[in-house]
Amino acid sequence: MKSRLLTCLMVAAVPLSGVCAEKPEPNRIYSMDEVPAEVRAIAAKMAIHQKKIVGAMDPDSLPLSDLMRRRLAALSTIAEPGLTTADKQMLASYGETEDAVLTEIGAKASARFGAICTQLNGGARADAIHDVLAMQSAEERQTAEFYQSVLTSLSEEGQRALTSYLRRVIAPRITKVTVDFAGFAAELPEQAYAQLSIACDPARRAPNASGTPGEVPGDVRFGDYGTGY
Repeated sequence: MKSRLLTCLMVAAVPLSGVCAEKPEPNRIYSMDEVPAEVRAIAAKMAIHQKKIVGAMDPDSLPLSDLMRRRLAALSTIAEPGLTTADKQMLASYGETEDAVLTEIGAKASARFGAICTQLNGGARADAIHDVLAMQSAEERQTAEFYQSVLTSLSEEGQRALTSYLRRVIAPRITKVTVDFAGFAAELPEQAYAQLSIACDPARRAPNASGTPGEVPGDVRFGDYGTGY
């Protein structure tokens, strides 16, 4: 599955007036057949740096945070043998603070991304890709630490029961594609910098589900995208 955002970014990364112009048609999904040959070549190179995880086939490769994200309240109500009443109360309690925690983590990442954009616009691009990847790594680490703290707050039996449920029931709903953006940047640095420039400019990003450009830097992720969340 190709990300519409990635397709638009790749089109804008070359000097063409292609299908993903500055104001793409709202909610339109562009076929790669509509994209110029130069862009298809970039897409092919991007594909080399992609890894697809299909949860139904490889549930153990999905991080705990992907399986638990924004599901804590719902998980507190499941009828899974091994989850005690106390375990469910703990999940419900974390569910009440989950949005606030994720918002805080995202705000830190957005602030850091803003600083990267300022640096990029100032002409100092050499470390921009490294800085973006470090930003995302920090965001992913903080998110993982939060969900790990949720899991370890449960009884040992509850931890086993919830982990089994996540792998057995939730994982099959998720397909995730990770992109080695650092590798892509090493192979096609100009296109990578162009993508980063677009990500720094909300007016040039692909429309979201409502047909309007994304407004938060966190909308643009350089490491992964997927379905089932």
